[in-house]
Amino acid sequence: MLLSVDDIQKLLDEGGFRAHYRGPGGVSITGFSDPGDYRPQTAIWLGASKYLHLGEGMECADVALLFAAPDFEGLDSFPAVFVCDDPRNAFMYVVESVVPARRLSGVSEHAHVDPSARLGERVYVGPGAFVDADVSIGDGTMVYPHASIKRGTVIGADCVIMDGCVIGNEGFGFRRCPDGALKRLPHLGRVVIGDRVEVGSNSIIDKGTFRDTVVESGTKIDTLTVIGHNAHIGRDCFVIGGFVGGNSVIGDGCELIHMQCKNRVSIGAGAKVGIGSVVIRDIPGGVEVFGNPARVIRK
Repeated sequence: MLLSVDDIQKLLDEGGFRAHYRGPGGVSITGFSDPGDYRPQTAIWLGASKYLHLGEGMECADVALLFAAPDFEGLDSFPAVFVCDDPRNAFMYVVESVVPARRLSGVSEHAHVDPSARLGERVYVGPGAFVDADVSIGDGTMVYPHASIKRGTVIGADCVIMDGCVIGNEGFGFRRCPDGALKRLPHLGRVVIGDRVEVGSNSIIDKGTFRDTVVESGTKIDTLTVIGHNAHIGRDCFVIGGFVGGNSVIGDGCELIHMQCKNRVSIGAGAKVGIGSVVIRDIPGGVEVFGNPARVIRK
């Protein structure tokens, strides 16, 4: 691959990014790098210079092309720069434009798909995956190998369900009988997942008891995450590991990082819950919390 700065400027203009090139003419790149492991003749983006690690004997002047904000400290040390209001998204847009993501489709002969399941166009179901009765999967969704989608689950369009996920199991809910024995609660609800949701490998989303467990559109759930029954997770959230308790309500745009959340807790829109936190009471929107128990550290 050889991509000139003129090619890149055209892509950025088409994408609606406010960006201009500052540097010599005739500059081209052969690919893209992580700034922590820079490779010659490639482009990078930087939010701060501390994240750049160059090879032995290399200097900033050896970086073929940088994407950075106008107020980036040390900007003049780089000979060729796209100055952007939003350098990260501009950089990623260019990468995605020239290196399109792999898109799988088709149902593996080694998958089980119940005849009553409804699959949209361009759906992928990988080897060893299980799609139960009355499941609905939207256009372009990919169900990776050995994922299990249980009865009645609804999954929207362009979702990614990674390897080993279990979606739609009965949750961990029991009542104690008069004789002291534990009896499992009935689970008559479903799991309902919106569009463009991603669920990482070996994650679990339990179906509801008398109402649905819901994950709204755009939310991304990382590997080894557990979502309890009746939980409702809003749009465009990051849920990175940990446990979201049953009947909890997570507002739009939240970021939950390897935290534990007890049952029936509400976390307001835009809140951020730091790594290792334990949430035992409601959290207002737009704050950052951390600790055990979680406390507001920034509004």
